[in-house]
Amino acid sequence: MNNKPLAASCLLVVAGILVAALWPFIPHPRNEVAWTSDGLWFGDYGSILSSTDAVRTASPDGNCSLEIWLTPGLTDDFNVILAYALRENPQQFTLGQNGDAFYVMRNGYLSKAPYIQINHVFRKGMPVLLTLTQGNGRTQVYLNGKLAKTRRDFGLSADNLAGRLVVANSPVGNNSWSGLLQGIAVYGSELSAEQVAAHYEGWSAGNRSTLVTFGSDVLYLFREGTGKVVHNLGRSRNQPDLYIPDHYMILYPSFLRPFWKESFRTVAAIDISNNILAFIPLGFLLTAWFSAFCSRGHSVWSAILLGSLLSLFIEILQYFIPMRVSDSMDWLMNTAGTVIGAWLYVLQARYDWLGKLPMAGRVWKVLYPSNPRVTGSVGSKLTA
Repeated sequence: MNNKPLAASCLLVVAGILVAALWPFIPHPRNEVAWTSDGLWFGDYGSILSSTDAVRTASPDGNCSLEIWLTPGLTDDFNVILAYALRENPQQFTLGQNGDAFYVMRNGYLSKAPYIQINHVFRKGMPVLLTLTQGNGRTQVYLNGKLAKTRRDFGLSADNLAGRLVVANSPVGNNSWSGLLQGIAVYGSELSAEQVAAHYEGWSAGNRSTLVTFGSDVLYLFREGTGKVVHNLGRSRNQPDLYIPDHYMILYPSFLRPFWKESFRTVAAIDISNNILAFIPLGFLLTAWFSAFCSRGHSVWSAILLGSLLSLFIEILQYFIPMRVSDSMDWLMNTAGTVIGAWLYVLQARYDWLGKLPMAGRVWKVLYPSNPRVTGSVGSKLTA
């Protein structure tokens, strides 16, 4: 039997998977960050970091407030705007954008991590002031100076706003935010509703001298206009400056990130289905190819093993590419796709279901002319 068309199809599928999973094959991409007259612009792959760990704000009771003034570049993606990370807890605090929604999360590696989301916040090209305050046992979120949500079970503390500050990306994987960033301020106290409203007027006016008088412990105004450093203008001079790396990077890249530490809020159903669907053709074609010279059991298990090893190889390589994420969940879903593909071939060998599909049936006959020995041995027992 001539297996060249089938072998070629297997190689094409493998090549397609490798390109889709590893593109653009660049371990040190350019950091897409640029100064503008209004602030710092972040492109598709851009981020900045604090030069050292940000220290806890001077707040004996743990109260704190955070303000961030920005203009989103997209409203159809899930990404991280700002995060505080410790090596032992790299997702201790995350503030981000989910489509047009705003979210904030603590301890994102937990499946039941404290989480707040407010929908319909972001509009492309429209500036917005996000304010988060903690005091009196409650966490409050303000949008453009107006109260939007109050939660008493979120548990924010000044301790969460310490560690390495990562701006416009996740500390653990590619999740970069695109847009214009014009200011970040951190306070060691709870801002009142009146203060939040007054601060919104100040941010809207863009008067630097006024913003400095608000008494923030940390203040980045992104007015430098040039260079690699964003200076802290807050009253706490022991807080670090921010720096702009030459290359896009991940602070604490995950290596085969454990699926049991995954926050399932960030695992979209479409990502799971894509990882499964991508490997179904591979499982099907590999099983067909092996079945020409292996027993039914060996052909199935050989295909599953090769599909799983290919996925593992991809996830290892993705660790070295900052635009990708090395994830054990992807490995499991790819392997599941290979299993489904192998089983579909078993059903094909017994029932010839492809033959009932006119176009697919013709293609299949070209790739795999009928082989009675294979059809009888592969299909009969595995579908019994």
